[in-house]
Amino acid sequence: MALARALINRPKVLLLDEPLSALDAQIRESVRQELRQLQRQTGITFIYVTHDQEEALALSDRIAVMSGGQVEQIGTPSEIYDNPASTFVARFIGQANFLTGQVVAISEAEETQNSAIVSVNEVQIQAVCPRYRPTVGETVTLMIRPERLTVQPASDPAMDPAVGSSTDNLTTGTTVEATYIGQRLESMVETPLGQLKVVQLSRGGAIDPAIQLGWNRRDCIILPPCDGL
Repeated sequence: MALARALINRPKVLLLDEPLSALDAQIRESVRQELRQLQRQTGITFIYVTHDQEEALALSDRIAVMSGGQVEQIGTPSEIYDNPASTFVARFIGQANFLTGQVVAISEAEETQNSAIVSVNEVQIQAVCPRYRPTVGETVTLMIRPERLTVQPASDPAMDPAVGSSTDNLTTGTTVEATYIGQRLESMVETPLGQLKVVQLSRGGAIDPAIQLGWNRRDCIILPPCDGL
């Protein structure tokens, strides 16, 4: 009813301050879809305030992430999620693994997307640096989204870059915890790099504790050193 009263005068901008916060999950998703359709039908600019990451990604054409009254980053949902401007943004929007390592080499060749090689616990990792160009010897923070990690049995040679796999990075791991959440499986895996969180589609069956994790260079982002961890 309140939304109808606000729309009847056809405002140029409509502010919605956490309008779905009191709804349960199923109704919230349904109303979220209706709001998106309504915005498209009316063409009115909606400014939508929310602390819900999924809601922000699902509803927005552009997102502004704020911290302490300051704007940390403005961009499309994919820009915010895939290329965060800081560790705060990376933590606030979605889940992420963070690694700390030392830069051992840098490439500015176009085909490698301004990439670097970073040593983490004496393991060399290929990463990209789209927002920040580190120097050799610098200590940097890497971000990898949990769903970008590919999981295979430890004995599977198909992921090894040495035998022609498209995977740029590879490490071994042991599953120490696995949580079944309906359509997805969230696991904590102990690796030579440290403990990594992995998100996969759940397929049932037994969980193999000894695994390989692989990921592409473009999914491993060097973050600017602006706010620490």
